[in-house]
Amino acid sequence: MEGNYQYLPFKAQGRYAILGSLSSDTSKVLFVFHGQGQLARYFIQKFKSLVSQGYTIIAPEGLHHYYLQGFSGRVGASWMTSENRLVAIANYISFLDRAYQDVKRKASPSVKLHLLGFSQGAATASRWIEQSKFDFEQLILWGGALPPDLNKEKILGRMKNNKLIQVIGKKDPYMNADKINELKGLVNNYQLSADYRMHEGGHDIEATVLKELF
Repeated sequence: MEGNYQYLPFKAQGRYAILGSLSSDTSKVLFVFHGQGQLARYFIQKFKSLVSQGYTIIAPEGLHHYYLQGFSGRVGASWMTSENRLVAIANYISFLDRAYQDVKRKASPSVKLHLLGFSQGAATASRWIEQSKFDFEQLILWGGALPPDLNKEKILGRMKNNKLIQVIGKKDPYMNADKINELKGLVNNYQLSADYRMHEGGHDIEATVLKELF
C-alpha cells in the first residue's frame, strides 16, 4: 500500500552517451531513447551513419540498471516499470530536462532538435515532450507507441506544429495487427496526424529506413 511509504527527495546523477561533435558549431541534434534492457553506449551505435550528415547523437540512459539474467553478466537499463511509476516518470523527466540544458548550453544557439524513441523509449520521449517546454522539429516513434495516459490538451499543443512519424517493422513480434490498430487509435484519440512507415525488418533500428528518414 502506498500509505506505508515515505518519499524523500535526494540528489542523483544520470548519464547520456554521445556520438559526433558537441560544440558551438553543432546545428543538428538527435536525441535517441533506448528500449527496455538496453544501454545507451550500445544503442547509440545504430545511429553512427547520421554523424556524417551533420547530426550529433545524444542517447540518455534509463536510470534503473539491472542484470538481464540472474545476478551477474550483461546489464540493461529501464525507464520505468509499473511499480512506483509516477515517481520514476518524474525522475527521468527531471534528468532529461537537465540533459537537454547541458546539450543546449554547448551547442549552437540555433540548434535544431529531433527525437527518436525506440520501443519503451517511445513512451519516454512522448512523456518528455508532454511535460516539458523545449523546442523540437519532429518525433519519431520506432517499434513503440504514444502512451495512453498523456494529457490530451498538452500533447496536442506540443505536437501542433511538429511532425510525428511512426515506424513499424512487418516482422516485429511486438507489433501485430491488434497492436498496430491500437497504436493508430492512440494517435487519433489525441487528434494528431502521423506519417506511418512500414519496413521489412523486426524489432530493431533498420539502417536503410533510418537513412530515408534523415
